[in-house]
Amino acid sequence: MKSGEEPRMHVGHMSLIHTAKKLGNVIVLLNDDESMRKLKGENRPFYDAFIRLKYITQVFEVECDIFNGTEEDVIRAIKIHDIDFIVKGLDTVLDKKYDHIKGSKHVSGIIYIDHGNLDIHVSDQGMIDK
Repeated sequence: MKSGEEPRMHVGHMSLIHTAKKLGNVIVLLNDDESMRKLKGENRPFYDAFIRLKYITQVFEVECDIFNGTEEDVIRAIKIHDIDFIVKGLDTVLDKKYDHIKGSKHVSGIIYIDHGNLDIHVSDQGMIDK
């Protein structure tokens, strides 16, 4: 499972999804429009959730779901889609973007993918050490 605000896509997002697909089935969780405004400001999202969903499913041939950004909604998606691992870019750890990955206690582990060289790091914890 990968979550985020695509498609304000950059090469890191694209390589992350492509690399994750090599590991198994991928489900992308997209923030709904309201949670995007809370996270990124009133001028976001650039595209509404259904356009982003259609874009991701067609371009990357993955499943998508829209969520409201809460821990409870991530856990709901984990249960509905029977998700084993959450996939994040390694930058989320190195840049300390998050002190907690939502839903991390409800999956087998977190897979961190380094966008630069596509190294894969696996953790059974919510975060890995720098």
